[in-house]
Formats: sequence, C-alpha cells, structure tokens
Amino acid sequence: MRAPSAAAILASVALVACEPKSPTSASTIAGQYMMTGVDGSGMPCCGQTDSAGRVVTLAGGGMEIGWNVPAGTYWWGVVRRYTNPDSTFSDAQIGYSAGTYSWDGVHLILIDSTGLRMTGSVSAGVVMIRRQDHTYEFWRLIEMPH
Repeated sequence: MRAPSAAAILASVALVACEPKSPTSASTIAGQYMMTGVDGSGMPCCGQTDSAGRVVTLAGGGMEIGWNVPAGTYWWGVVRRYTNPDSTFSDAQIGYSAGTYSWDGVHLILIDSTGLRMTGSVSAGVVMIRRQDHTYEFWRLIEMPH
C-alpha cells in the first residue's frame, strides 16, 4: 500500500479548511451574501414586460447580515435589468429590504422596517429566505471573523 503524497494531503486539508460551516450563533451568521436564485431558478430570472415595452428581469442581488451594517441588522438589495426593445439595457441597484435579524440555531428571522417577518434557513453557507410567495437563495461570500 502506497502512502499518500504530500500534495494529496495538502489538497485534502485545504478542502476541509474551506468547507462552509453551518452557523452556531447569531454572530456566526454575520457576513456578505450573493443572491443566486429565486423559486429554484438561477439568475437572471423572472422577466416581465413593462408598459414602456422593456423586459425587466431580476439580474442579481446581495445581502449584508451584520456586515457593513450595524450589529443585529441586515440590508438586502437587488439588481434589476431593463432591456429595451432595441436590445440595449441598463441595470439599477435597488434597496429591497432592511431591518433586524435573529438566529435561533435553526431559523434565520428577518424583520424589515415595515414589520414584515421573513423566515429562512442556513446550511453550509447557503441562506434560503421565504418572503411572501417567493423563496430567495443566497450564497455566503464573506464570513465575519469571530
């Protein structure tokens, strides 16, 4: 039986070290997240034609949970793409939701500034948030040091 090579051992250690961890407290959920899907569809999605004849799609978005925002708060923005009939387009970043968050070890609870309560789950760096009739998926980009 051959002993594993040093390169194989280092690669295994690197994979384990980079493997996303599930959060254990509200402070370990803090970080920066990128929107990767809505209702099981990837980005861009959800195109609709507006009254000006432009196709409006959700091109992406992001969420800051306790990162670049005060502790205990979150900010969620989306990017809408407006595609004109001549195929030119423009993007607009729009604040979508902001408020407070809590994590009980099982559920992520977001309460926005209007009082709307959203629940979500977190597992291995993936956040799923249910807002009204839609489920939004985010992947963790940056984790707060703890």
